[in-house]
Amino acid sequence: MIVVTTIYLFHFFPVTNNSQTSIPNTLAIFANYHPCDFVEDLREWQTLAMINEQSVYNEANAREDLLDFTAALMKLAEALWIVCDARCSTAKIKTPWPAGDVQLQVLNEKERDRPHKVIRHCCSTFTQQYAQTELLDLLDAVVTYEGSRKIYKGSLILMYLHLEYLVKAAYTICPLQSLL
Repeated sequence: MIVVTTIYLFHFFPVTNNSQTSIPNTLAIFANYHPCDFVEDLREWQTLAMINEQSVYNEANAREDLLDFTAALMKLAEALWIVCDARCSTAKIKTPWPAGDVQLQVLNEKERDRPHKVIRHCCSTFTQQYAQTELLDLLDAVVTYEGSRKIYKGSLILMYLHLEYLVKAAYTICPLQSLL
């Protein structure tokens, strides 16, 4: 039996300054990864980066920055899912995951009610350049990890590209972007 999986090539969709097109394009990311996948993978990447003796996270300050950034990125992924799901509901666009199938793990009730505030907080805490650099450092730490924990490295680049696109989308739809 042959199983065919469709991977949406979201990276061909432009991240524009128009939030009306950025949201549907961001939705394509969630067609490939469930919102909980981002949280689980980021937790694993965070652990591997912190225990990798060859990474940029070998100093306490760098590890603290990593913890802050990955926590914000996990919240960002869930907040963008909520925004995309809400926009799709009003536009009557079918989402890849029914809302009942998505169990958000990181956002509290207040943050779920105001996902734009979570996105603005992330964009105002980290510059877009910092976020992109931190993502590359995180990927590097996971790729170069040679310890006893086993990780499937075949999908690292795909996950990285999804995270990078989420960051770009957040700064595109964030009203504070012009202030950074």
